[in-house]
Amino acid sequence: MTENYRNGEVKKIEDFLGLSDNPVFDKGCTGKDELSLRHYISAISFFTVYGLGITTLVAYMTMKWEMSFILILILGFVVPFIGIKIALDTDEWSMSLFGYTLVVLGFAVIMGPFVNHYTSGTVIAAFMATCAVSVVLSIAGIVYPRSLESLGGYLFGGLFALIFVRIGQLILVSLGMYQYSFISVVEYGAAFLFSLYIVYDWNRGLRMAHTLSNSVKTALGIYLDIINLFISLLRLMGSDEE
Repeated sequence: MTENYRNGEVKKIEDFLGLSDNPVFDKGCTGKDELSLRHYISAISFFTVYGLGITTLVAYMTMKWEMSFILILILGFVVPFIGIKIALDTDEWSMSLFGYTLVVLGFAVIMGPFVNHYTSGTVIAAFMATCAVSVVLSIAGIVYPRSLESLGGYLFGGLFALIFVRIGQLILVSLGMYQYSFISVVEYGAAFLFSLYIVYDWNRGLRMAHTLSNSVKTALGIYLDIINLFISLLRLMGSDEE
């Protein structure tokens, strides 16, 4: 059993590196848009960069915008929720991409005014750190496709806890009880959590059927991980500017 598993993993890596003539498909995957492992990984990478590129461009264009709470709520929660719903509820890659793009545009518009609170040097430093961490962890998620498979429940629990902590932060800030030492601990924890999620979402994506639609869905998850990692690193590096 162990030997068969290892042989299977070696075969996957060989296909990705182009060392095998036979494309690898997910178990039971048959369909007109099924992809080889190498093409599937390339598609995930492309769609992830697509989302990050649009976010960078739109955020730059909206840096000077004034955002009301209602607009932030709509663009940061309502529009992404609709986009995620569309992306995940269809097997058509074009509709998945449409939903993914809605998510990207929603976050991108409010990202501009957010990063405008920090100096360009801090933003660039956080961006470079996010890129480096994301690339390294993406490679880890590809090379070791089952590395964090058993931690899904724990990661979800951590994400659920983080949401409640974020709500608590907003309450403390509104009451004038802002303590950066506490905020710093939260952001370190958030950065660690979303770093693990990058590996996990790659692991999960590689276990899905290797279709173009699933490559978009996987890229959506990785995109959200990277954006949240960037926000946490930016807040940590720019603590004196807040």
